[in-house]
Amino acid sequence: MTTGSTSPGPSGSQSEPGWQHLARLSAELVGLADEANILRVALRDLGGLFPWERAEIMLYPAGDRPGLVARFEVGPSGEYLRLAEDFIDGLGGGLDVELDEGLDVPLSGPSGPIGLLRVEHGHEPPDQNAVQLVLAFALVVSSAVNAVRTLESERRQVEDTYQWAMVDKLTTLGSRTLLVERGDEALRNARTEGLTAALLLFDVDDFKRINDTLGHQAGDRVLAEVGLRIRRGVRAGDIAVRLGGDEFAVLTGHLKSPPDAEAMASRLLAELAPPIAVDDVELEVRSSVGIAVYGEDGDTIDDLIRAADLAMYAAKGLGPGRWQRYSPSSRALALRWSTLAEDLLRGELDDQLVLHYQPQVDAWSGSVVGFEALARWDHPQLGLLGPSEFVSLAERAGLMSRLTRSVLTSALADQAALQELAPGSSLSVNISARNLLGRGLVNDLSRTLADHNVPPEHLTLEVTEPAPGISPGATDTLTGLVKLGCRVSVSEFGTGRSSLMALSRYEGIRELKLHSGLVTEILRDPSAERLVRAIIGTAHALDVRVVAEGVESSAIVTRLRELGCDVLQGFRVHPPVDLDGIREWIAAWPAQRDERLAVLTTDRS
Repeated sequence: MTTGSTSPGPSGSQSEPGWQHLARLSAELVGLADEANILRVALRDLGGLFPWERAEIMLYPAGDRPGLVARFEVGPSGEYLRLAEDFIDGLGGGLDVELDEGLDVPLSGPSGPIGLLRVEHGHEPPDQNAVQLVLAFALVVSSAVNAVRTLESERRQVEDTYQWAMVDKLTTLGSRTLLVERGDEALRNARTEGLTAALLLFDVDDFKRINDTLGHQAGDRVLAEVGLRIRRGVRAGDIAVRLGGDEFAVLTGHLKSPPDAEAMASRLLAELAPPIAVDDVELEVRSSVGIAVYGEDGDTIDDLIRAADLAMYAAKGLGPGRWQRYSPSSRALALRWSTLAEDLLRGELDDQLVLHYQPQVDAWSGSVVGFEALARWDHPQLGLLGPSEFVSLAERAGLMSRLTRSVLTSALADQAALQELAPGSSLSVNISARNLLGRGLVNDLSRTLADHNVPPEHLTLEVTEPAPGISPGATDTLTGLVKLGCRVSVSEFGTGRSSLMALSRYEGIRELKLHSGLVTEILRDPSAERLVRAIIGTAHALDVRVVAEGVESSAIVTRLRELGCDVLQGFRVHPPVDLDGIREWIAAWPAQRDERLAVLTTDRS
């Protein structure tokens, strides 16, 4: 419309009735989606309602949005002079002209005033009809502004929800959604720039054990720390996400060649290696990493996730804290794991479980003092499997209690034969930290000991990480085991998971086992030797026996003896064998021990 036909001059002539004009204006404002446009169109059409000289509409500041002032003026003959817009920070700005003769009408929103309409009409006051038109005009403008703000709020809510879905709340890394949304573009960019892209998939080893022993709150803190360390270890432009549970992924598109992905995996594993403190407990948290390279192992994000997942399972087969690049053998290994998991759930391990025993001998005399029972799965298709191939599966499937019962039952059934071969020897059985929860272990063990007529003091229960005493539930179970008469041993001591403080806080611990990795280092690393010396000294001060695992040479035997170690276990003594193999070894050991254990004495003086 033109200014001549819509904006009256001081004479107040109108080209159409005011109410019809207002109805048309209302329909026009409905189609506008911007507050400034609403004010601009509304003010230009205000002249069709009654004579006026100057009009302003001010919208108050809302949220993080400044206030908006639009003003429109006409000349003496009704000609258009100017339309201006300003922004204000507070409610007091914007209306800088004294209101001598005019109307102030508030603009209303759902929860209060949202602005103000000011109309200056000169010396002739408007009649009642004009006043009603101005009030209706203010209502139309308010409705249009409120509609736009509602739509904008809904749009922002959708955007915020979308952005929130892109972030993992626990770790503040990206989510799986972020990886899917941005991953393919990152792959294309890497190809365009002639660079190598790879996806690294991380899985926290034995994470369920942490949840079960320390609780889900501690598990969440571990995941948050793992996320922080991954973020610290990646470069700008890498996409780091938590896929869910204890799985993380890093997509990088800035590598020169596939070997760089392997170097990146090693670097990130080193970043994750230091112990994680949870309250007063330090946990050594390891992760397994699968690597898939774009183009060679997959062409989409989904392809890379699947390939990296298979490679990750292959890495788990190598032991904790390892990485593995995807290869066709990764698929075969994943299929192997899947087969074992299905067989495990069907209970086939119950009938196919066999035990091997590894002897323990006195470090000075070489006399046999005990045997450690080690589980094996005699699988009909896959052959004899070690615990590394099925124990973690049992933990993930929640079957550790059943597996432990089976091992204890079989071991105690063999105890009479072992006692006959080595009178007075102890029998050691590993139990998972998960077995320490509740009273089930104590009750089951009490019945099983009675069924096989085995004195409780002949059974040593080796507790793996984390150290005893950190959980009230674990402490109660350990107390019950000691009251039952069993010995408790802390295995893998010296790895950072077990604490010397646990020995002093928990009187039931009567033995600790030095980790094989620490034992092998004492000949090469002076700090490892000092640590072993300190552990042995503290243990003896608390009347705790020290067993060294992983003894593989006569030189290590000699050094351990010098350090005061009590008991030796390892291939230098004998590898694990079945009960018949133990019988053969017992018969041959007296003739072998001088050579296997170097120079012996009959006492420690």
